[in-house]
Order: sequence, then C-alpha cells, then structure tokens
Amino acid sequence: MDEAPSGPWTVDPATLTALRLEKAKEAIRGGDATTALIEAEELLNTPPIHDEALFLVAEAALTLGDATMAKSAFQQFLLEEPEHPPALTGLSVALFETAEIAESLAASQRAAELAPDTPEAWHYIGLALERTDRPDEAALAFQKAHEMRPGMFPLKIDISDEEWEQAVEDGKRGLPGPIRAFYAKIPVVWESFPTVDDLHHGPLPLSPLTDALYVGKAPEEADPWIHSPQKVRLFRGNLGYPPVDADGLSQRITRALFHEAIDWLGIREADIWPIS
Repeated sequence: MDEAPSGPWTVDPATLTALRLEKAKEAIRGGDATTALIEAEELLNTPPIHDEALFLVAEAALTLGDATMAKSAFQQFLLEEPEHPPALTGLSVALFETAEIAESLAASQRAAELAPDTPEAWHYIGLALERTDRPDEAALAFQKAHEMRPGMFPLKIDISDEEWEQAVEDGKRGLPGPIRAFYAKIPVVWESFPTVDDLHHGPLPLSPLTDALYVGKAPEEADPWIHSPQKVRLFRGNLGYPPVDADGLSQRITRALFHEAIDWLGIREADIWPIS
C-alpha cells in the first residue's frame, strides 16, 4: 500500500488548529453549540491542550446544559489563566447549576472584582446570596446587573400573599382532570428556595432554580395514585423570576405541579397531557 503523501503541500498543524478554532468560534457566535463543542473537543485530543479550545468546550457545554462538563473545562482552563473574568463567570454559572452555591459565589465575586462591568457575574452573586439568606446583599447585586443589562436581568416584582394563593388555585384549575384529582388530597405549601440538601438528595444535583419538589418517596409496589406525597413544596423565590403577570405565574405553577405529579406517578407527559 502506498504511503500517505507528504511534502511541501502538507498543511501546517498550527494552521489546522487556527482553522478549527475559527470554525468553533463561528459556531458559538451563530448559536450552534453542538458544532462548536465537536470542533473544540477535536483540538483537545491533540496534545498539547489548547487553552482557547478548552474555553470554547466549556462555553459550548454550558450552552447545551451540561454543567458538569462545563465546570470541569472551566476549572482546567483557570489552572493556566486563574484571573480570566469570562472563565470565572462561566464557572460560577456551572457551579450554580450543579448546586455548589458557596463555590459559585466565590467564583462570581472574583469575576466581579476583576471586571466590575460584568452583569452576569453580579447576577450570579445575587442568586447565590439570596440562597444563603443574605437578601439585602443579593438585592444590591441584582440591582447592579439590572443597571448594566436591564433587558436581560429584570428586577423581581413584589407579589402579595393573596396573589400567590390565587395563582395556586388558578394553577390547579389548569391541570388535566386526573392530575387535579390527584392533588385534591395533597397539601401544597410555600417556601422561599430549595435547600442545598434538597438539591443533592438524588444521584444527580437538581438546579437551584427548581420550582417545586414533592416530599416523600414514590411507592415501588403500591398504587402511586392512592399513596400520594406528604406534600408538595412550591418555591416562591424561583417561581417569581423572571417577573411574570398573574396568568404567567399560574401557568408556571400548573407546569410545576404537573411535572412533580408525573414524576411521582412514573408516567410520561404524553400519557396524560402534552403540556410543554
């Protein structure tokens, strides 16, 4: 078999790297995170590891919702560039999504120290602070993010207890009949946010932005329609953001209650109601 051709027409490896990096960047800019991830990961398979490719892998993974991969890639990138504000901000987002609240706060605070004009860093400072019972400091951080990017980071609005209660009743009425009947005997209670223990209760961490959680363990042998959860907890701090009107809030509560019910019952959405 003839050997592969070589000679002056062979493309220089540095040129190939630059071309692949540019393709990954174009994919990120165009909103195609999957292509960006594929292109950047190819570069990581050829030593030495290219820092810019590592950053693109982290960004693409975060866009695709793989917070664990994004966290790992950002952390590896930061070993070489420990004071890189965009990477610290990205890491804070990934850590928040993996329910590592204290670590997310530290990363976002460092990003804001290095680049105070980064609204996303301030927003994630606020998210972490309000979940560690520091609402006044959180409000200041949210205000800074809002002032820099009001369209992306709107401020929360006040919702009265009466409006919340009405939203729950309207939300229940929006459920399909069998699920509405399922909730007839289940208390629905309000809490501010899920705890860190709540988020790490299962094999994989839940997002701190979870809207609702049931209390109890679904029966393995008994009928789950009869043996219901002890209660369902709705989290006001999450349901109220981004700001919505009364109809939007009740619809969001409908979705939260619906998804907790089908998780308990072990059925698919399409089995009972094709809600999005």
